[in-house]
Amino acid sequence: MSVLLMWAAGHFNRELTAHRWLYYPFSLLFALPFMWANLVSLRGIDVGWWWEIGSSVAIDYLIWIIQKRLKQQHRRRIILMQEANTDNLTHLNNFRVFNEDLMTAFKQYQTQGVAYLVYTFDIDHFKHVNDQYGHLEGNVVLERVATQLGQLVKGISTDAKAYRIGGEEFSFIVFDRNGQFEETRQVANNVRKSISELMFMTKAGEKFQITVSLGQADVLPEDQNYMEIYRRADQQLYRAKQFGRNRVSVLDD
Repeated sequence: MSVLLMWAAGHFNRELTAHRWLYYPFSLLFALPFMWANLVSLRGIDVGWWWEIGSSVAIDYLIWIIQKRLKQQHRRRIILMQEANTDNLTHLNNFRVFNEDLMTAFKQYQTQGVAYLVYTFDIDHFKHVNDQYGHLEGNVVLERVATQLGQLVKGISTDAKAYRIGGEEFSFIVFDRNGQFEETRQVANNVRKSISELMFMTKAGEKFQITVSLGQADVLPEDQNYMEIYRRADQQLYRAKQFGRNRVSVLDD
C-alpha cells in the first residue's frame, strides 16, 4: 500500500498540493500504514495516539504552507525574469536580451564557426504618426508591428528571435545563416512589405499605413567584438533612409 501511495504522490503531486481538501486526507492516508505498523509492534500499548495523529496533521500543515510559499516565490521569480527580459508595451524581447543574445552568438561563432545575421529596422516618420494621431495610436502601431514581426520570424528560420531595441526600432537575429529559408534580400523585403501592408484606423475612423527602412549585416571574421555586426546593420538601416526610406539595404549592396 505504501508503494502505491508513493507512486500516487509522485505522479499527482501538483494536483495534491494545489488543493487542501486533497492534500490533508492523502497525507493522513499516507501516514496510516506507519501508524498501524507502530500499533502492531507495540501490541496495543497506548503511547499517545491522538497526540501522534495531531502532530502528523500539524507537520502536514506546515509542509503544505512551506511548499505553497516556495511555489509563490518561484512564480514571482519567473514573472520578474520575464519583466526584466520583455518589452512592456510590445512583449517582444528587449534590448537587454538582444545584447545577451548577440554576445552568445558571437562566442558561438568564435568557437564553432556558426555564422549569424542581424536585421534591424525602424518605422519611417514615426514622430509624424505620434504628432498627427497621438501617442496612444503610436503605441498601437508599435504593438501591431511587434506582433507582425513575431509571426514573420517563425517563417524566416527555425532559429530566429525578434526584439524591440527601443523607441520605434526593432531587430531580429538569425542565429544560423545556413538555417535561413530564403536569401537575405528576400527576407528583408518580405519583412518590409508585410509591415507596410498593415492597415491602421484611428478612433475617429481615419485610416493610415506606415513604412519601414531596414538594414542587415553578417558576422565577419575580422569582427573584434559582438556589437560590430549590429553597428553595421544600423549603418545599413540609415543608408536605406538616405536613399528614400521604405527600402532595404543589405550586405551585398
